[in-house]
Amino acid sequence: MIDITESLLIRLAGVRAFGQGLSRHDKGGVQSVVTAGKMAEAIVQDRGSHKVVLRRSHSMIEGECDCEASGGIDFCQHCVAVALCLQDELPTRKPASKRQAMTAIRRHMTALSREELIERFMNLIGQDHALRDDLFQRVRFASGGLSFADLKRMIVNIELNGEPWEHKAVVAFFEEFETILLRIREFADRLDSLVLLRAAEFGVQHFNVEIQKISDYGDYSDYWDASAELLCDLHVDAVNRLDWPPVDLESYLKDRCQSVDWHPAQWREDMQGFEGT
Repeated sequence: MIDITESLLIRLAGVRAFGQGLSRHDKGGVQSVVTAGKMAEAIVQDRGSHKVVLRRSHSMIEGECDCEASGGIDFCQHCVAVALCLQDELPTRKPASKRQAMTAIRRHMTALSREELIERFMNLIGQDHALRDDLFQRVRFASGGLSFADLKRMIVNIELNGEPWEHKAVVAFFEEFETILLRIREFADRLDSLVLLRAAEFGVQHFNVEIQKISDYGDYSDYWDASAELLCDLHVDAVNRLDWPPVDLESYLKDRCQSVDWHPAQWREDMQGFEGT
């Protein structure tokens, strides 16, 4: 049967009668509601008692009332009041799934103009600090003009904010650190190879400093390994893009291999050895 909506009732009764019927409904003026299939009967108390009969189909709802305004034909304020009672009794819709919600939103956005989309999006990011910062960072990366100093500032601001035994604080550090590494990897092709190389090296150094504060590798191994792997991938990408002479590249790589505190897995291996003792 047709959904009983406020817009439908206004279309049937008019704005004035809808307001009167809403007031009558809210004051509990509808009594003795009896429904049978597509038909409903009720008594509405106004200055007197009025009998209302509503009939619903798949496309329309019809109403008759013994009041003077209806004359047994027109949809009056008393019909509105009874219809609102029927609306109250309708089962609530199940919450939309994520897929259904996204489909509906996409359909709605497709119907908007470019200017409307921009305006709504700007209003949204103006109210969401985290989203605004994330998008601004993405814009800066997309511009392709970031220096090592810019990347260093982004990385160094990610610290363990809390005690090392606070699970929530440790997880927040790893997630934030992994997020910035993923962002660098996403826009790596827009960064100068040396800028990327220095950022990867500094990322390793900063990572090693922060994880020394964490006393338990086992509880955070997945986070730990994910960040270490991303750092290695960034470093390999940067090295592959260097146009250094082979002898210089070989010397650089030997120096890094021989550095005991450079590799992001070093502290993990030390911790594993400590836990095994």
